[in-house]
Amino acid sequence: MAAYARILETLMILLILVLLITVGLQIIGRYVDFIPRYLWTEEVANFSLTWVVFAGAILGVRENRHFMVDLLPERMPLWAELVTKTIYYCAMYLLTLVFIVYGFRFAQSGMIRRSVLIGVRLVIVYIGVPITGFSWAAFITQNLIEDVRRIRRRDTTTGEGQNQ
Repeated sequence: MAAYARILETLMILLILVLLITVGLQIIGRYVDFIPRYLWTEEVANFSLTWVVFAGAILGVRENRHFMVDLLPERMPLWAELVTKTIYYCAMYLLTLVFIVYGFRFAQSGMIRRSVLIGVRLVIVYIGVPITGFSWAAFITQNLIEDVRRIRRRDTTTGEGQNQ
């Protein structure tokens, strides 16, 4: 899983560079007469931004930073932590399921659609939705296993769960 995360990080860096270059060409083309105004740069910038968001969402879930909000205290009784973690993981798995199921339908619609300016099939962008869903499922499961191990260690070392 660490190798997959490194691939995503590298992909994000490359796509941000593509985004910066294409947006830079758009800006320079507006104000410098001898540089042509490229129309394809807008679509490439949009596609790059979309994939940066998907990759960032995947990595955010991997690092437990994406959907977790720090409203509750860091240290809470074991029973309260179990309840909040259960709610969190159920909600995340439900959202993941939505991304996978409806993402495939969405990606299929991209097989018959083409981008206006560069003419590529939009499935190259739309497929990011189910890929994000499957990636979330993998990383959420990894985080769930780590949380269960951490809570078990906490329970056995402090004896919190025995009296509750």
